[in-house]
Amino acid sequence: MKKNIQIIGGGCAGLSLAKYLNQLKDYEIKVYENKNNKIINDHYWGFWKINSMNEAFKISEKKWHRWKIISYEEENFFNSEKYPYCALTRKNWLNYCKKLSNVKIINKKVIKKDNKFFLGDKKLKGNFIFDSRQPDLNENVMLQHFHGTIIECKEKVFDSNVATLMDFRCNQSKGIHFIYLLPFSRTKALVESTLFSKKIEKEDFYFNEIKIYLKNIYKISKFRITHIEKGIIPMSYICLPNKNCINIGTRGGATKPSSGYTFYFIQKQVQNIVNQIQSKTKVSNFVHNKFDLLMDKIFIDVLEKNTNSAPKIFLKLTSNLTGDEMALFMTGYFKLSIWKKIILKLPKLIFIKSLFRVLVHG
Repeated sequence: MKKNIQIIGGGCAGLSLAKYLNQLKDYEIKVYENKNNKIINDHYWGFWKINSMNEAFKISEKKWHRWKIISYEEENFFNSEKYPYCALTRKNWLNYCKKLSNVKIINKKVIKKDNKFFLGDKKLKGNFIFDSRQPDLNENVMLQHFHGTIIECKEKVFDSNVATLMDFRCNQSKGIHFIYLLPFSRTKALVESTLFSKKIEKEDFYFNEIKIYLKNIYKISKFRITHIEKGIIPMSYICLPNKNCINIGTRGGATKPSSGYTFYFIQKQVQNIVNQIQSKTKVSNFVHNKFDLLMDKIFIDVLEKNTNSAPKIFLKLTSNLTGDEMALFMTGYFKLSIWKKIILKLPKLIFIKSLFRVLVHG
């Protein structure tokens, strides 16, 4: 008789786990999607091609071997032949997972009562229950929030070989603000206005900033919008406890607090879980090492207390790194040689102050 695995939520974490669980032949797997909660608009996920990301790499829309971080004062350029930066769409990845998953998709809403899950009046039971739903966000934490558009213009203004991860040449009055730009061709790009702050702005703010940026930096005022996306990512470590299930995805601690990168860490998390089930060891959703989480906490405190200095801090911290080193660092690979380079560039006083605040207040 087959064992049973229940997965609540049919987003990235839920369907990625289902895809990898497909190799376990003695398990029956069910994924519970809620049609009412489906995101109608597609959106892009960025990641570096590291080790286990070969499948995502193959269906990515584009890859960039060069990328940059830029402010009014300076630019940091990075190059990596080994670890390109890639982008793929949510829709393509989820459809890819569904095709490879021999799972039953159930389009009904699961209700949680007294830390137990119910489908109607029937309690969900299984050898493993995984909860991948989006968590509620604490109002007092810093958030990464963005609105973006795919734009097409007549002018050949974009360098399609270079991705712009952060461009701080924009309005800094609302918080730490940068433009994220992925050029798909000379005339087509994803352009996102991104803020680090505790307050979500009205939609007009983000779109006006995109227009101003395109006019000031690329000298274009006329373009066609073919796609719109938006998102909110917590810049704090969220790993909600639950006695009756295992949380995965953002609610299970996959999101990296300092950067908001989630897609890669979800893949790492769910692969670890499948390996643990196979080896019959205790299943854990822990995916970030404790040192990284501590450093992220300190870094976020630095940003909250030194908002005006954020562009300089980001440029300074990455100025000593090669493209390979930056890709490894952003994907959580602990290498002492990389950390030495970063620590040498830290503005020492403000980081020491934040270190003490974190150690004292937690």
